[in-house]
Amino acid sequence: MRISALIVAAAFVIGVAHASPPCQALVDKVTKGLDSAHKMSDSDKTAKCRALSLVDYDLMDVAHVCLAPDDKKIIEQSVKPLAKSLAGEMEQACRG
Repeated sequence: MRISALIVAAAFVIGVAHASPPCQALVDKVTKGLDSAHKMSDSDKTAKCRALSLVDYDLMDVAHVCLAPDDKKIIEQSVKPLAKSLAGEMEQACRG
C-alpha cells in the first residue's frame, strides 16, 4: 500500500496528472498526510488512526474542490488509488 502513494507522488513530478491549482494543492496535502501516517509506528494505533482520519477528511474535501474538467484526470489517476489505500490502512489501524 505504501507503493501506491509513491507512484502518485511520482506522477505529480513527471506531470502525468494535471489539475486546477486548488485541486492539486489539496491532493498534494492528502498525499503528504498519507506519507506522514506511513512513517508512524504501527505500535501506536491510536495516533496512526487519528492521522489517517485527518487524511480522510481532506480526501472528502477533494469532492468539493476538484470540480473543474481538468480535475477528472487526477481523480481517476490519483485520488481513487489514494482512497483505496487509505480505506485499507484505516481498517488496519482503527480496529478497536
